[in-house]
Amino acid sequence: MEIVLAESTDLTEMNMVIELAKRHWDYSDKLMNIWLPDLLLIPESLIERTFWVMKENDEMLGFFSLSSIPGGIFELEDFWLLPPAMGKGLGRKMFQFVINYKK
Repeated sequence: MEIVLAESTDLTEMNMVIELAKRHWDYSDKLMNIWLPDLLLIPESLIERTFWVMKENDEMLGFFSLSSIPGGIFELEDFWLLPPAMGKGLGRKMFQFVINYKK
C-alpha cells in the first residue's frame, strides 16, 4: 500500500471514488444529483490544492487533499475511500499521513 501524489490522469478515477463513496450511504438520486456537481473534481481542482491517492497494486482505494493556509497551516478538503476499503483501517492510515505532513 502506498500514498502518492495524485496526477492529472487520476482525475476520472478520483471522481469515481467520490460517487461510489457517497452512494454507499444510500442517499436518494435526487440528493445525489444536487450534490455531485459540487463534489466532483475538475482539472482546476488539482491546481488549487494538493491531492494524494492511496493505492494498492495500482488500484486506487481512496484519496485526500490539502489546501495551504497562510502561516504554514493546511486544511483537509477531501477525504474519500472506496466502500470496499472502508472499515479496514485505511482511512486511519490516510489521516495519519495528513497529521504527519510537513511541506
